[in-house]
Amino acid sequence: LYDEKVIRENDYVPSSVARTLKSRKSGIIGMIVHTLRYQVGAQTVTGINEVCNRYGYGTMVCCSENDPAKELQALQLCLNQQVEGFVIVPVVESVEPYQAICEKGTPVVLVREIFRGGLTAAFMFGMNENEAVAMVGRMETRVPEAIDALLHGEPERKKAVFAINTHTFFLVLRELEHRKVRIPDDLGVCGYDALGWSELVYPGISSIYQPMRQMGVQAGEKIIEALQMER
Repeated sequence: LYDEKVIRENDYVPSSVARTLKSRKSGIIGMIVHTLRYQVGAQTVTGINEVCNRYGYGTMVCCSENDPAKELQALQLCLNQQVEGFVIVPVVESVEPYQAICEKGTPVVLVREIFRGGLTAAFMFGMNENEAVAMVGRMETRVPEAIDALLHGEPERKKAVFAINTHTFFLVLRELEHRKVRIPDDLGVCGYDALGWSELVYPGISSIYQPMRQMGVQAGEKIIEALQMER
């Protein structure tokens, strides 16, 4: 009774750190994603977190910002916190860091793109590598250069731009507006996860939707399944 009184008077809460050290179970899933700047990253995290919480797991979210070195740092940070498993949207090309973690008994689920190695989206449309005009990353200064190269190169061909994220999509639209380029008469435009915005661009653009939240849910279910198998 005395102990209960002291606990109430001091608002004592059991230490999760001490509990983890004793049981070696943190109840935490490490999530490392390549970006949180766009809807796709946030939706993936939402789906994973939803499943983990449903099964009583907390989550530790790290963002690598598409930097392999930061991804490896995040891996070690999560391991230092004794996470019970990982769900990773990776930047690192090699699977060796993840294999090493699995071999030590910590399950890892990877959420990856379909393409591997040097494959580009050009192959998806039946084009060869020489026909792909340019691969432009998230550097804003390269978007105008790529648009100029596309518009002035091979004038006899019909052309299109495929923007791989919302940010790049708006940069492309801005550059086309500055150049008074008509869509789709002069140039076709395809956006990625821009279904709502695409309707605002007359006469409309194509848009590809990827169900990242559902993919996150599936990844969350996979890591929970792996953890339950260990028990």
